[in-house]
Amino acid sequence: IYNIDNIEYYDNISFLKGGVAFSDSLTTISPSFAKELVSPEFSFGLEKLFDKYSEKLEGILNGISYKRWSPQTDELLTANFSQDDISGKLECKKSLCESLGFNAKLPLAVFVTKLIPPRGVELVINGAALFDKLNINLLVMGYNNPNYAKEFQYIKENVQNVKFVFGNFDDASHNTYAAADMVLVPSLYEPCGVSSLIGMRYGAIPVVRNTGGLKDCVSEAVKDNVGFMFDEFSVDAMIEALIKAANLYGSEKRDAAIRKLMSYDNSWKKPAEKYINLYKRLMEG
Repeated sequence: IYNIDNIEYYDNISFLKGGVAFSDSLTTISPSFAKELVSPEFSFGLEKLFDKYSEKLEGILNGISYKRWSPQTDELLTANFSQDDISGKLECKKSLCESLGFNAKLPLAVFVTKLIPPRGVELVINGAALFDKLNINLLVMGYNNPNYAKEFQYIKENVQNVKFVFGNFDDASHNTYAAADMVLVPSLYEPCGVSSLIGMRYGAIPVVRNTGGLKDCVSEAVKDNVGFMFDEFSVDAMIEALIKAANLYGSEKRDAAIRKLMSYDNSWKKPAEKYINLYKRLMEG
């Protein structure tokens, strides 16, 4: 099996390549990312391999646990809320803004992610000063990345409307999503985009880049005019989409938008059915 069609890879061995070659089926975590895997931009040298086996490649969009992520029953929230009564969301926002020193009357965007280049950190860094000019608050939450230490420190000292929370944010992120008016996901590339799914579950307007699974995660919201996508990987494109979301937040349509976002079914039910059907097809040969 040490040959160009199996595990040999540039005079070395790639077990990933072997897995792709010998598997009966390939899955990734969104339909759009499955299509992107056959391009050099997203496959890091394996695009020809994925293209060769594209007939057995399928993208199934992730879901989120509705037990773990439920604004109505979530014990980690300052206040619970539901589609019928969203007043608790404002309580969550007031509490979080008070702890951060934010003006709770301004729209609040949150960026909850691994602080690495593929997640669009450079757009947030380069556009940070604009948040003061636009009167939009931004909370960045993730594990600190020493590669950005100088940039983060400069923003802390010079930008009033951008705050950072570093460290193990798993529990804290629940109240962050609940408080958020907007969830920002400006990724360079993104296999899925679970952050946008959680944000919508808690009534936050998604503002995402048009890439990978983010297309699939927020397509319904964009169609319903309660979510916003931008194409170009640039500060200007990101800010333009954020302004649109902030305008929706400041309009009489805000409460209806929150309820609409909370109404979407992004649970594991539909993805699980697709996996089960896939397994049945494989067992049937």
